Amino acid sequence: MGDYGKRAIAAAGIAVASQAIHTVSAIITMDYYTNPAYFGVWSKLMMPGPGAPPVEFALYGLLFAFITGWTFAWGYELIQKALPYRGLKKGESFCAVLFMVAGIPGALTNILLFNLPGLLVAWWLFFDNFLTYLAAGIFLERVYRK
Repeated sequence: MGDYGKRAIAAAGIAVASQAIHTVSAIITMDYYTNPAYFGVWSKLMMPGPGAPPVEFALYGLLFAFITGWTFAWGYELIQKALPYRGLKKGESFCAVLFMVAGIPGALTNILLFNLPGLLVAWWLFFDNFLTYLAAGIFLERVYRK
């Protein structure tokens, strides 16, 4: 199958898991998205007008999640031998690396750049990002298991 085949399978799985996690998160935190105080924060792709985001937003979300999954898989290929443990713990180690290298700096950047409530940024960090990274780590370990 080669690395590209495994990478594509991993990216697709991560994209589906990511979309599910982000959808549940959006439902739970819907008050932030419908609060007029934050209308100026959301992109026109997500909120072109009142109401739910259009279908295009979901399609872009899947595409971007696939690209992210591809990137995670490539990164996993590069560092998997350096990760401690074996089996599922290896995937959890990769989750920790992603969280420290991408999650925490991303959340701090959001606080600096965007007029978002701290609770929403914290929610995204611990629910959206951490769960997505955990799902990615577990999925990658299974796809690349030797």
